[in-house]
Parts: sequence; C-alpha cells; structure tokens
Amino acid sequence: MNSSTRSTSPPFFLVGVVLLGLVAGCAEQDQPVAAAPGEEPLAVPLTVLALGDSYTKGESLPAFFSWPRQLADTLAVAGDTLQSLKVLAETGWTTRDLLGAMRAQADQLDSNGYGLVTLMIGVNNQFQHLDRGDFAADMDTLVAEALRLAAGDPGRVLGFSIPDYGATPVGQLFGGEAIAADLAGFNAILARKFAAAGIAMLDVTTPSLLVAEDPALLSRDGLHYSSRMYALWVELMLPAVRAALDLG
Repeated sequence: MNSSTRSTSPPFFLVGVVLLGLVAGCAEQDQPVAAAPGEEPLAVPLTVLALGDSYTKGESLPAFFSWPRQLADTLAVAGDTLQSLKVLAETGWTTRDLLGAMRAQADQLDSNGYGLVTLMIGVNNQFQHLDRGDFAADMDTLVAEALRLAAGDPGRVLGFSIPDYGATPVGQLFGGEAIAADLAGFNAILARKFAAAGIAMLDVTTPSLLVAEDPALLSRDGLHYSSRMYALWVELMLPAVRAALDLG
C-alpha cells in the first residue's frame, strides 16, 4: 500500500496475509421475566455483547486469546460464568461497517438488554482518513444503540479509547507521531460522546504505547496485539465490568 494514497483498505492488510479468525459468540439466553411486587429485583443478566473491530476480534490470534474471551474466562475463574458472550467485530470495520452489521443482525441481538455492552471502534476511520464529522455522527448512533441494548443503563455500557497503532513497528513505517496526533483527535470525539451519555471510557491508548518497550505485547504481524496485551486490558477493565454486571 502506498501511504500517500488514500485507501479504503484497513491497516490490518498492511502486512503479510491477514489471519482470518472466527468471531467468537454463543447463542443468546432468554432473559428472566420481571419480578413481581414484593419480590427481590432481578439481577443484571450475566450476558456480554462486545462491539468493535480487529482489536475486539483479536486479529492474528486464536479466538480464545481475544480480550472478550479472556474476560469471560477470568469471570468464570471467579465463579461468575457468563450466560452468553456475543462478539460482533471484524477486522477493518469502520463505524459505518459496525452500524451496518448491527442492522443486518438485528434479529440476533437481544432486544431485552445485555448485562454489559462494550464499544471499541474508530481506528479504521482514522486510518482511512474518513471525515471526523461523519465519525462523530456515527458515534451518536452507536452510543444510542449500545444504550438500547443495555436496557437504557449507561452503567452497563463500557467504551474504549483507540489504541495507538503508531507505536507498533508497522505503524512506525507510516509515521508514528502523525498517527498519534490524528488518533488524539478521534479519541477526543469518543471521550465527548461517551461522557455526554454518562458512559465510562477505558483508556487503552496508554498501555498500547508499551509495545515500544515490550515486544511480547505484539502479535507476530507487528501491528496487532498479543494475548498478553489483551490480558492487561482485561485487568484494567475488570472493576468496571464487575460493577456493570453487579458482581460486587
């Protein structure tokens, strides 16, 4: 790819042959009916919907090393096994792609509400030099949809910043400092949109910079992250996840 040419190809096809992983997921479970007057209120369902792109999918890794699967395993070890985990994420997706996939799979998404909805998107908008105004508008729709799928509770939605792929070996080839500056603008939009909706945003940009000191945090393609990086993200998000799922 010529870096001076605007491309609609995602950064994930920059190196070698992209390993196509399967999107992790399992069938949704029926949600319990509302509690009758005088009964204990229903607990938050132990269900997770992870929305995103290659970082959520776990590009270049076996599916069980992705952070959603590591999160599910970590909760299970603590005795809090998820009833369902659905991952709707694919390598190269922009905000518009994710919205299209959500519409296409609307009948497969639990309209009764998930215990937790995560939203991690935007790196491909930045890489493809797509308009920030369109990105902001798409995020308004995505945030509204995430809230709807979390039964309208912003405490059950977790947003993410965009990792700085400019710090990776492949990113450096395309101007690491320029990438970092551009991503900062996209992350500022995310921060505003999440804050306006009362949604917490987890900073994974800062830990993404650690690849400069620890190559073991990178996958073999030199662009995406290893299971160790995703384990670090799980550790960072776990308090917010447990709070959202009312696990104490």
